[in-house]
Amino acid sequence: MDIYLLQCKLLPIATRLAEDKSPHVRLAVAGQCDRLLGALGAHWIMVLIDLFQGLLSDEDDRVRTEAVYCTPRLVARVLDGCKRDMQGDVTGSLLLTLGKMLTDKSVMVRVALATAAGQLLVSIAREKGGEGEGGGNGAILPVVQRLLHDPDPSVCSNALRAVANASHSINAKSESDSGVDFVPVLKEKQVMRLLPTLSHLSSNSKWRVRRSAVEVVPALVKSTAGMKARAEIGKLVVDLLTDRVAAVRKAASFALCSAAGGGKKGKTDDWLQVVVMPHLESCAKSSDHKQRLVCLHMIRTLITKQREEQLWKKDCRCLIRFFEILIELSEDSLPNVKLNVGRVLGDVGWKAVIKEAGLKGGKGKEKLEGVKERVKGCLKAMMGDPDRDVKYYAKAAKEREGGEQTFVERSEA
Repeated sequence: MDIYLLQCKLLPIATRLAEDKSPHVRLAVAGQCDRLLGALGAHWIMVLIDLFQGLLSDEDDRVRTEAVYCTPRLVARVLDGCKRDMQGDVTGSLLLTLGKMLTDKSVMVRVALATAAGQLLVSIAREKGGEGEGGGNGAILPVVQRLLHDPDPSVCSNALRAVANASHSINAKSESDSGVDFVPVLKEKQVMRLLPTLSHLSSNSKWRVRRSAVEVVPALVKSTAGMKARAEIGKLVVDLLTDRVAAVRKAASFALCSAAGGGKKGKTDDWLQVVVMPHLESCAKSSDHKQRLVCLHMIRTLITKQREEQLWKKDCRCLIRFFEILIELSEDSLPNVKLNVGRVLGDVGWKAVIKEAGLKGGKGKEKLEGVKERVKGCLKAMMGDPDRDVKYYAKAAKEREGGEQTFVERSEA
């Protein structure tokens, strides 16, 4: 009873502060509404939600921004401490209010809305498992889609990053808690609904938006099962492998290869064989040296994935092909390509990789000893190259046993 009386006294104080004439005071309240709910309890939830929605529509941009950032924390409190029949009403009410803020005049508010939308995807997916089109994620997805079409590039980029971060966050949570490989934040139908928007963003005139558009791809791939959907996603990335900006090409190659691991058993094998390998071979044989450098970025990512996730336990043949391409490119006519072959071999720790795969690998592991000798031969040839940087990286790669970064880069890819 004493606690109830104390809550009765505290609630009017919180209400007065939320209506204070100073925006700094209102901002402080907006950032603490989740803690207020935790202190006052579910009994006062509807009063607090009314107070909070007033802050979401505050006249000051900073107060609205802080309230938006607080929304995911408040929703998490609601999902954790309220009765299930109340959860839907409260969450739906807040999502409706957020939807009305999509046209807010302040870019700062819309950027906060993009970040909050990603965090809400995590909270709702953990609580309800996504629940398809009718669940919480089905309600928040239209908000994300509208943000992806925002005229301001910073809002688009934040919305894309929010989807990617949401997938990474729930993936890490599921792995640590239950050993599940991957728990998708979005259903396959929802991914397909996002693809036209992502395709549009991948041709945006701002290169940072194009780069952000491909960073979400690994999460999308792991949320799908059918190769038709994956082929559509793959096309989005492959088109950006030839982008005029090096940072976009690098992001596209990383996204394409990062999806080849960490998903459901057998699914990422299809992605590697059907989507990644053909484009890897194409880049390796391209007459454009930029594409050959993209190939090297891809191989670096793929070998790192193979080592981290022990993907060679089933089949070593892809790993062997990666080293064969590196050996072929070590004879490239351009020093910049050759020196990057040395950098890749050193960065992935080629000796340790071949040794581990030889002990634990699957099909084709008997060929690894021959590959090892061929790599030694190509490094020896590179050490005799007239270019100083090619010699340097070849010598560094030859001497290294692991994959640690131990030397200073002298040239950029």
